[in-house]
Amino acid sequence: MLEFILLGFRRKEGISMVEFESRFKLDFLKYYQAALEKLGVFDKKGKGRRRSQLLEYEDDYLRLTVEGFLVYDEICAEIVRGGD
Repeated sequence: MLEFILLGFRRKEGISMVEFESRFKLDFLKYYQAALEKLGVFDKKGKGRRRSQLLEYEDDYLRLTVEGFLVYDEICAEIVRGGD
């Protein structure tokens, strides 16, 4: 699962939420909700802003912004930690 996330964020199109759920039987957005809130993609109520400075969520893909690519390692570390 970690490899899927790390490689997915390296691709321009990002991580497909449909493919993630199909492969791992988990809802990515719920499973990593705390990390996504910390990164500014979702607020505490789980409502999406759809775009933060580092990530954007569109057409069922979560992808890095141009700024996000510059701090790829930090974003991946936050996701892996789960937002703690």
